[in-house]
This record gives sequence, C-alpha cells and structure tokens, in this order.
Amino acid sequence: MPTRVLPDANVLHARTLRDWLLLLKDTGNASMFRVFYTEDILAETIQSIRRRNPGLTGTEITKIRDAIAGTMDGRIDDYPSAQDAVVLTDPFDRHIHAAAVAGSMDCVVSFDRGFTDLPTAVRDTLDYEIYTPDEFLLLVDDSSPSLIRATLRRQIHHFSSLGRAHLDFAGALRKSDCPAFAERITERCREIALDQ
Repeated sequence: MPTRVLPDANVLHARTLRDWLLLLKDTGNASMFRVFYTEDILAETIQSIRRRNPGLTGTEITKIRDAIAGTMDGRIDDYPSAQDAVVLTDPFDRHIHAAAVAGSMDCVVSFDRGFTDLPTAVRDTLDYEIYTPDEFLLLVDDSSPSLIRATLRRQIHHFSSLGRAHLDFAGALRKSDCPAFAERITERCREIALDQ
C-alpha cells in the first residue's frame, strides 16, 4: 500500500472523491497513507470548484480551501519546473510529476490520461506509481476493508445527523467515475446493515 499520496486537482475538486480520500486518511489516523498537496494543485482545485459553483461566496471558497489544506499531511513547496519531464506530453501535468519526485511520493492519484495512459515501460521508470481514484480506493479496500467500513459508518452518521439518512453512496461514486469501488461500497453497506 503506498503511504505517501499526491492527488491531482481532478480528484480533489469532486466532493465525493475528496471526501472519501481525506476521510479515509483521517479515519485511519494517517496510519495507512498520508496525503500531500502543492499550491499549484490546490489552486487548480479551487478554480474548478468555483467554475462548477459560481454562486459560492468568498467566505465559502476560503472555507473549502482551508479545509482541504488543513486535512492534508503536508505541502510540497520545493520542486523544479520539470520542463524536462518529457514523459508527460501535457506541460500542465509536469508540475505534478516534479512535485511527486521532489516530495518522494509513493503514488499520484489522477484521472488525467497524461498519467493513466503512460505505457508500462515509461511507468516503470518513474519513482512513483500512478492510480486512478477507482484503482486507489480499491487498493485501500483490499488492504483494509475495516477502514472502508469505519469511514462509511462515519459518513452515514454525519449525513443522518443532517437528516439525510438515505444517501446513495455507491451512486455518487459511479457518477465520480469509480464504478468498481461503488460496487465494493454496495457490499460494505450490506455488511453494515447486517451488523445493526
């Protein structure tokens, strides 16, 4: 199980994936993995959230930004421009590669095809592994199903306290392009229901 994780902005901007990633980290007290960020990644995340929610106030945006940064385990500040990272064809992905290398990350979690479509021969030369969010969440479930159940219970309790007890966690994951993990969550929901 990778222990130092760098999520791309395309993972953090979606509330469902951001919640799962950071709640898993928090519920496990960072014993399974730790999550890091850069200001570049956080700026892209906030820009994407703003585009999808133009009606948010400055205070709401600031709270989201501070909550994300405050939940992370650390920020990577010192990394090169990575213009020589020719393995990535998109120059706007190169800062993630540079930060992953400089921060000694075990993995990058991204939807970006510039990462996910790299040939195996190229991936094998990298100092870190690349996972889609679906692959990463499955890896966590394979390593610690009890952590997944505890995090799911935490979410159920949170939303129940808000009067929203019947949420479709699996459906939200499917909409977030995590179909395999959605199936696992369906199983975990059944297990939790049997425990009650």
